[in-house]
Amino acid sequence: MLQNALSDARLPETSVTLFSADDGIAIQDLVTRDHWLNLVIPYGRAGLVQQVAQSATVPVLRAALGNSYLYCSPSGDLEFTRWLILDSRGREPDPVNAIEKVLLCRSHSTPSLPRLFHALHDQGFELRGDRELCDTYPDQLRFAADSEWSSAYLRKVVAFKLVDDIEAAIAWMNRYSSGHADCLVTGSYLESRRFAMNINSASVYINASPRFSRNPPQGNAVFLGVSNQKGQRRGPIGLESLTTLKQVVQGSEL
Repeated sequence: MLQNALSDARLPETSVTLFSADDGIAIQDLVTRDHWLNLVIPYGRAGLVQQVAQSATVPVLRAALGNSYLYCSPSGDLEFTRWLILDSRGREPDPVNAIEKVLLCRSHSTPSLPRLFHALHDQGFELRGDRELCDTYPDQLRFAADSEWSSAYLRKVVAFKLVDDIEAAIAWMNRYSSGHADCLVTGSYLESRRFAMNINSASVYINASPRFSRNPPQGNAVFLGVSNQKGQRRGPIGLESLTTLKQVVQGSEL
């Protein structure tokens, strides 16, 4: 399909080349060919991204996967939170923007939480939580180890944690989130502004699902992922991310 698209666009068919594992080309050999490569975009599990970033001798544009957080403030709706968790998963087994961690304010209505947990259980989710929530809901939540808060599940698992307020939620996200896509559910404009200004993430969603399309109806390219690094590109990786400017200076004759 890609070869046909290149032909239709009158581009060389060799612009896109596939190397399979059967070709016997190691990743380290591929990402150190400075003469042939200008940029490497590793797309896959964290281990692959780390391996390429450590081995490459050319610039690397990392695409983050998962570990997206959501904070539901006291003015937010838990039913809407449930919908966002489900919608963020779309129809894919492990979408990279799936909400995997949920921070809840301690002032939330306690009777509302069991309904949220039951609804997610009914959808086939495994639920985990911090020590405080697990002690309160031992039959619904399994304890989440400290290491889980900074790593992606990439499966139908959601972990819940209690925090004091939005400031504590922002601080926790900035420390443990992948910086890929983080969300807020709130009814307060001031909270939405504070979250947007202070969260350190490539994509920030306020009362909106972080789900996105790999092939958007409007845009210049199929998204190749979302970069969470601060540098030449942060956010969705598309055609614009892969191009550079060429400066041409032309003088006039005297």
